[in-house]
Amino acid sequence: MVVLTLLTYMPVLVCLLWLFNHTLFVSSTKTFPVMVCLLIIMLLYTFTDCAYGDPNASDSLLLATSNMAQLVAPCVLPLTIMYLRKLRTGEDIKFHQLIWIVLPVALFTSVVMITLLAGPGQLESFLSRLYAEGPSVMENYSAQGVAFMYFFNSSIIFRVVLGLELIGLISSFITAWREGDFKPKRYFDFLFHKGKISIVELQYYNLTPLILFTILKIFVFRSILISHIWLPPTISFLFALVLSPFSYTAMFGAKKTLTMRELALAFRYNYTPETIRSVYNEAVWNFLNEFGDEGEEFLHSASLLEDRRPEPESRGTFSQEMGLAETLFSNIQRTWDKDSLMGRFEHLMMEEKAFLQPGLMLADVAESLGTNKTYISRLVNSTYKMSFPDLVNFLRIDYAEEYLIAHRGAKQAEIATACGFPSASSLNITFKKVTGMTPRIWQTTHDRANERKD
Repeated sequence: MVVLTLLTYMPVLVCLLWLFNHTLFVSSTKTFPVMVCLLIIMLLYTFTDCAYGDPNASDSLLLATSNMAQLVAPCVLPLTIMYLRKLRTGEDIKFHQLIWIVLPVALFTSVVMITLLAGPGQLESFLSRLYAEGPSVMENYSAQGVAFMYFFNSSIIFRVVLGLELIGLISSFITAWREGDFKPKRYFDFLFHKGKISIVELQYYNLTPLILFTILKIFVFRSILISHIWLPPTISFLFALVLSPFSYTAMFGAKKTLTMRELALAFRYNYTPETIRSVYNEAVWNFLNEFGDEGEEFLHSASLLEDRRPEPESRGTFSQEMGLAETLFSNIQRTWDKDSLMGRFEHLMMEEKAFLQPGLMLADVAESLGTNKTYISRLVNSTYKMSFPDLVNFLRIDYAEEYLIAHRGAKQAEIATACGFPSASSLNITFKKVTGMTPRIWQTTHDRANERKD
């Protein structure tokens, strides 16, 4: 019996496992915050779902999990859409994109109020009959009674909300499929012919069976589940099985594409060149701060520190003969003229320095260029291989480097304001993300490099 109970609650254990793994190994990836929120919600949702299929669950537990489901279940699909959007575009989540949270909060509040109004005992007996006899039991309850009110909120409105969210998720699928040019053959080659596939496309394929399985589970009533002792554990095992690939692949949020070999070797490949460079620079400069000139002499003798011109893709190196923006724009193969949309975009960003405007949004640039933000976003992603917010931050940091050299006594707040950042902390975080160093360490690095040249 203990084994059957453990198998029944296996999805809960799987969610705990992936929540632990994500927190321990990939907390620096761009998708980590939204993915962790999704895993926490999935953990709570799977608990309510497993309790629903547990033949040993008490009436009080069924009522508590039924109420909890009103809050957590409608959060799963929106968070999934937010995770996929973050993975696909890299754009930060805006406040207005969280308006959907009103629906689960309203559902949860309504059933809790009804539970308090009716008393838990009355609703426990009602749910016991409902789960045993099905919706036909509602014929015995008045339309003005608290039992009917509970059923209407927790079952009918609840399913309508989930249905609307499912339509939103399907719409997201169609948009991603069209924009990403997904091809089943690419997925087949990834599985069987050592092919490469984008993380975004792979996650949509991983998500498909999970959604289909969840939809099928809706039609399995509790009376059917508890009538066969092995049915709840089997369904839970299958659910954990389809949940794992999606959660596992989500750990590769630092990569653009993936092969089956990289997927198998897991964490070894889960770092971008910029991340490795950042870790390297931080380690070296912590060493120099600790041991000063003796440490620098040691690094020189060990051939670990030398004057060199950075590669085009380098960001956090010790000497920089080319600025960040100059390096970025000089390595792009231009196939457009100055009057084209991309020509006008570069003029707006480089010559007019639009990136210095605080709170600059993609919609602002699109309006200035007389086009729509979706088209501009696609052009930026395909041309510069980064999202619009990342490009703006990249240009701001390039400007900040020039500002640091020209204004050595400037305070952090002054530098942040001059470079378009909302605060000094925002400047520090972004500067370190792009260059691998804080502004002050970068300035010290620049001065030492110039001293060696002299």
